[in-house]
Amino acid sequence: RLANGSTECSGRVELHHGGAWGTLCDSQWDLQDAHTLCQQLDCGFALSIPAGQLFGTGDGPVWNGTFGCERNKSRLRDCPVTALGTTECPPGSEASVVCSGGRLVNGTECSGRVEIRHGDTWGSLCASHWDLQDANVLCHQLNCGYAESIQGGAYFGEVSGPVWSDAFHCEGTESCLWDCSRMALGNPACSPRDTARVICSGRSEALRLLYGESRCNGTVEISLHGVWSRVLDDQWDMDDAAWCADSCSAASLRKLISPLSLSEEGAPWG
Repeated sequence: RLANGSTECSGRVELHHGGAWGTLCDSQWDLQDAHTLCQQLDCGFALSIPAGQLFGTGDGPVWNGTFGCERNKSRLRDCPVTALGTTECPPGSEASVVCSGGRLVNGTECSGRVEIRHGDTWGSLCASHWDLQDANVLCHQLNCGYAESIQGGAYFGEVSGPVWSDAFHCEGTESCLWDCSRMALGNPACSPRDTARVICSGRSEALRLLYGESRCNGTVEISLHGVWSRVLDDQWDMDDAAWCADSCSAASLRKLISPLSLSEEGAPWG
C-alpha cells in the first residue's frame, strides 16, 4: 500500500510482512519497481520516485529488501527480492512513488477519454471545467507531448461508469494534474456525452523535458528499457542541446541552464 500521500496513488511504500505493515527500505528502488507497484494498485504508471522523506518515515516496523522487477511483472510480489528484515533504514532510503492516477481510454496511448480515480473507482472526468491548459498538463504527465485539441461530444465513445465532476485549474506548466489547483466535486449530474477528451501531440521516442516553465525547457530525461532517468551533463554542449530542442519540437535553442536551477529526481544515466 501507499501511505501519507496526497492522493490514493502516491506515498511511501508499505509492505505487509510477518503479520504487520511496515515501510519498505530499498536503497536500490527504481522506476521499474515503482511501475510494477503502480500497476498492481491500479494507479496507472510511475511518474517519479521522490528522494528523501517526502512522505514521512512511518511509525511501524521497517522492512529492508531489494526488489528487482522486470517489465513483464504486474505485481511486486512476483519480482525477485533479497532478504526482508527489520533493521534501521538509512535516511532517504524509504521507497516512495507518485503514480499517474490518470489515464486515456477508447483511443490511443496519447488520445482518448480522460479518466481519473476516486478511491478504488475509475471514472470519466466531466468536461464542464476541462480546458486546453488542463489537457496540456495531462499530456505532459502521460509523456504524450502537448494537447492539440479537447474534442467534445461523444468522440472516443460514451461512458457506462461513474462521471467525476472534479474541477482542475492548471496554468499549463505543472508536471502533473495533481499539482494543479483542484476542487473535488464528487459525482453530481453530468451527461455521459459531456466528458473530457484530449488528443495529445504524441510520445517522443525517448526524450522529455521536466520541471521547466514550459514544454520546451527543463531537465533532460531519456528512456532506456522503459525507465526514465536524467542525463548526466559532463559532456553536454550546445550541439547536444540543439538536437534536444529539435527533438522536443522547440523552435530554437536559447541557452543552457545550470542543473542546480531545476528540480531533479531519479537516478541519472551517464
